Amino acid sequence: MIKHIVFFKSPENNSETKLAIIENIVSSLRALENKISQLISLEVGVNISDREIAYDFALFTEFKNIEDLNIYQNHIEHLKVVKQIKANNLQLAVVDYEI
Repeated sequence: MIKHIVFFKSPENNSETKLAIIENIVSSLRALENKISQLISLEVGVNISDREIAYDFALFTEFKNIEDLNIYQNHIEHLKVVKQIKANNLQLAVVDYEI
């Protein structure tokens, strides 16, 4: 099994705008669960910490194997969300590992 974890941070300073960006992308990410059959599980969580080093939200996904992760990463629905992420200049940190 493959775990794919992504942390997201918005550079936006306006808290209302930042919240709108986060809500929009989180919603789009959650919708992927019903659109990409290779996903075993998908969880998205919004940060509740006020620590400066904290990221804004995180995505946790599981796949049967690396091939399914690759299908997910190149799936048209995933690429639509990637476009949203890039348009909002989000910083990312990614970890993929096998269990």
